[in-house]
Amino acid sequence: MDKTIKIGNKNIPIRANGLILLAYKRDFGREMLTDMLSMYKKSKSGDYTVDIESLDIETVYKITYTLAKLADPNIGSMDEWLSGFDCFPIYDALQEIMPIITDSITTDAKLKKQIAAAGLRQTTNYSKRKKSFLPLRRRG
Repeated sequence: MDKTIKIGNKNIPIRANGLILLAYKRDFGREMLTDMLSMYKKSKSGDYTVDIESLDIETVYKITYTLAKLADPNIGSMDEWLSGFDCFPIYDALQEIMPIITDSITTDAKLKKQIAAAGLRQTTNYSKRKKSFLPLRRRG
């Protein structure tokens, strides 16, 4: 998915596709999903929200840079890219990039219906102990 987002006073072309997780790991030596999940907490209603206390600004920079670099491999280093911004509003960036990332790494509605029809449930639970997503399980 290609899109142009506005960060501060700049329009930034970004690209999210299946390569994003590998590109992030290649560039930063870390798992992007693990870094993203560390910034969220589960609310009493069961929804996940950004945890202000756990928000890692560097992670937001890295994810946004990875999306921009996928769109334009010639943007230079992250430091060079970030120095081109007069300001970098973190929450604005998060609101722009999270739906794009979610769309690029999750299944579509048709596949989710097929999974449900097969008697499976798709879990979004993340096991911190195992440092991985829990597998699909048969309904029981």
